[in-house]
Amino acid sequence: EDYGITIDNVIHLVLKLSDLLLITVRTTCGQEIEFRVNRYRNVRYLKHHIFQEGKGFPRQRARDLLQWLKAQ
Repeated sequence: EDYGITIDNVIHLVLKLSDLLLITVRTTCGQEIEFRVNRYRNVRYLKHHIFQEGKGFPRQRARDLLQWLKAQ
C-alpha cells in the first residue's frame, strides 16, 4: 500500500530505540559471555547473571570470578 504518500509529502517517523544493552564480559580464562540487559537494571542484576553463567567454568576460574564479584 502507498498510504497516500506522494512526491513532496513529508513523512514523520517515530522510532523507538531498544531499551536493551549488549554487554560482553571476558573472563580471565578468555571466555566471552554476551548479555542483553535492560538499560534500567542495576549492577547487582548483571553480577547475578554473570555468576549464573560462570557455573560452567573450571573450578579455579569460578572461584576467581566469585571473588571478583564479591569485591565489586
